[in-house]
Amino acid sequence: MDSGRLPMDDLVSALQHGLQECTRHHDNKCQVTPIVERSPERITDWVIDCSEYCIVPGETVAKYAALSYVWNPPNTGNQTSAERMMLQRENLGKLRMSGYLHEVAESLPMVVRDSIDFVQRSSVRYLWVDCLCIIQHDETTSDGVKKMKGIYSGAYFTIIAAASSPRLYGSRTDTTRIINTKGVPDAGSLHGALLTSHWATRGWTFQEQLLSKRSFIFLDETEFWDCQGAIWLSKSLTNSQGGFNNINLVIEKEPTANRKLSQDLATVSMPNFRLYMELICRYNHRDLTYTQDALPAISGVLDTLTNSFSSGFISGLPADFFDLALLWQPFTTAKRRICSGKKQRSSPPLPSWSWVGWQCRIDPANLRKYSSCEVRSDNRYPVTPHWRRTWKLADWIGSTDEGDECKIRDDPGILEQYNGARDPIDYSTKTTYKAEQGTGYTFQGPETSRYSHESNPESVFHAPKIFGCQRYKAFLSCTTSTARFKIRRIIFPHKGVPAQRRRYRASLNISVLDTPFYQDEPDFDACCPVVILEDNEGRWAGLLKMMENDPNINVQQEVEVAAISQGSSSYINAALTYEERVDRMVSECYQRMEEEADRMDLGPSFLHDMDCRDYEMALPNKWKTEVYDFYNVLWIKERGGVMERKAIGRVRKHIWDESHKTEQTIRLG
Repeated sequence: MDSGRLPMDDLVSALQHGLQECTRHHDNKCQVTPIVERSPERITDWVIDCSEYCIVPGETVAKYAALSYVWNPPNTGNQTSAERMMLQRENLGKLRMSGYLHEVAESLPMVVRDSIDFVQRSSVRYLWVDCLCIIQHDETTSDGVKKMKGIYSGAYFTIIAAASSPRLYGSRTDTTRIINTKGVPDAGSLHGALLTSHWATRGWTFQEQLLSKRSFIFLDETEFWDCQGAIWLSKSLTNSQGGFNNINLVIEKEPTANRKLSQDLATVSMPNFRLYMELICRYNHRDLTYTQDALPAISGVLDTLTNSFSSGFISGLPADFFDLALLWQPFTTAKRRICSGKKQRSSPPLPSWSWVGWQCRIDPANLRKYSSCEVRSDNRYPVTPHWRRTWKLADWIGSTDEGDECKIRDDPGILEQYNGARDPIDYSTKTTYKAEQGTGYTFQGPETSRYSHESNPESVFHAPKIFGCQRYKAFLSCTTSTARFKIRRIIFPHKGVPAQRRRYRASLNISVLDTPFYQDEPDFDACCPVVILEDNEGRWAGLLKMMENDPNINVQQEVEVAAISQGSSSYINAALTYEERVDRMVSECYQRMEEEADRMDLGPSFLHDMDCRDYEMALPNKWKTEVYDFYNVLWIKERGGVMERKAIGRVRKHIWDESHKTEQTIRLG
């Protein structure tokens, strides 16, 4: 492959050809709503006129491109934020003057200058760039940020500047990572190169790509077109003569997981917890200049999901699945997000009970075990049922510093996973599950106790979900029971664990696990410590997964935990969880499995270096029919008058029921 960069004229030609072929062949799935038909909240206040080198009102243009970039690429010597030209209330009049951007060009990032030139040559003329189209450091700044969903989803196309240089264009010094065994780039390699770029480490860029219908992407190695219908190399578009059929396409049998998420997000019409889980797992480890932007930087994606999660989101957690979503766990040790910058004092605290309050990779396998209401046809376990239920236990109330309150999801419900051949224990057809008229659900009859929805008739569900904005609530309150237990053991997985056992084996088909950040993760050096609890009689009570390393906790220390929901699962399902595996690995209890199965004192077993089927076959027969009943609990610790989440886990039901409990109202922050 030629390592030289395409000339600007050829890149412009490639863009124009991509726009032409996409419009011709992709029906309406890549098209955007005309600006004149949009509501005011979906129209940007300002865009750059790349011909007149000034800004003009967004409502006056027919179409515009958007730029997704990183403000300061590493080691580039680019301007500081103080030196960079930004739209402010004081210079608004000057920026509206024809030619003004020419005069101040040296104070613009080079990637912005290149993008203005690129768009001007493309005949699109108008470009949206955050620093020049949202008034910065002003009371209206947040209003501009709230329009991000409409800005990127409504762009004619988006320029993604993911090259490591301060310019728009890459160096093309090495193309090996995008070339497959046949010597040509493939879609997976192109997206892989994008996801491992510095651009992909930044929080805001996540939704900028997902919300865009069509993108022209600049990497170090090459440029390529990416839309809802195809991926094309820029050189293929440039060299194409004679129409679409002669374009040397990047062939893909199935859409890459990255683009499939964008397609699913654009067409979502019913609650899809799996999609939500995939999205937050791909986002939450990213970096932000201001940590308080953790929620705004994904608000456009969550706003789109409210088309189906119609009860909205509470600080990033879906209200319709609130008890389930509270059970999220970190994939590796987490870092608490503390508000920073000039707005530190005025910004509300980030809640410890939501992933928004922590920078970390979220464990997708943990949420996946809880998340499926869908009856899957690709059953891998035809004999033994794998299921998990979660029962609502508390009535949650979200609140702000100002006292604004809302009650979260009043109706009790059971959320369950079932991948087995028969119904889990006590499950039966319930007439109360009958779908209400107008919801789109169809009851398939008492012989199946299954439901389908008109928007996706191929998917079958155990029960219809009857669904009615995003809301930020820093605090979460409920009245529940708390109890105290002692720490029996603190497990740091990397200590004393042979290297060949360090890989965490993911057993679930989740696309985020195929990304570079999850494929070989977590190395146990970065794993969360696991705390084993015992009651006053010395019995194994349960376990907790810590959010971070804490040198101040000790064996026999007493901890207070609060019950947040009740759970039940097959023992096999519980045995596959991270914390149970770690407990077993360190305890070296494999030889005593039959003895433990008889007394059921130490919880489910961990078998290292086995896939799920081997693991299931090796379990004692008694464990294959046992039900594991427990309470989901939070280890809470008071700080500044509110309780913070320190760890999450579970306590066996009969241990909890026999313990000395205190009923109290807790306020989580």
